[in-house]
Amino acid sequence: MADAFTSARVPRRAVLPLAMALRKAQPTPSSATKLHPLFLRVCLSAGVPNAATAVLADAVTEFDPGATGVTPGDVLATFYFSGCVHAARGRWDAAAASFLAAVTAPAGHASEIAVAAYKKWVL
Repeated sequence: MADAFTSARVPRRAVLPLAMALRKAQPTPSSATKLHPLFLRVCLSAGVPNAATAVLADAVTEFDPGATGVTPGDVLATFYFSGCVHAARGRWDAAAASFLAAVTAPAGHASEIAVAAYKKWVL
């Protein structure tokens, strides 16, 4: 869905429906979902990083694949895009913390997301 909005150059229209879907998909406010990275990416593409403020206000600390279908890649992407949103909002400490979380998250191997997060974290 987000790709359709982004390719049509109207990603702002995707922000509210994705935010609502994300909230409905969460068993608890601290649960990670497959929609987190998608929502954050759309907020960035739409040029409205402040739209992610409410979602980022809830610390994501629960990663239950059985409840939400979240994968390790989703978790890394969530931390990476959280860092990008924080950076776009000028919240440098929060951005660095998000990038560091993406770099240090347990994974079987290094991923492109972790490498990209490391590059932004070092800067």
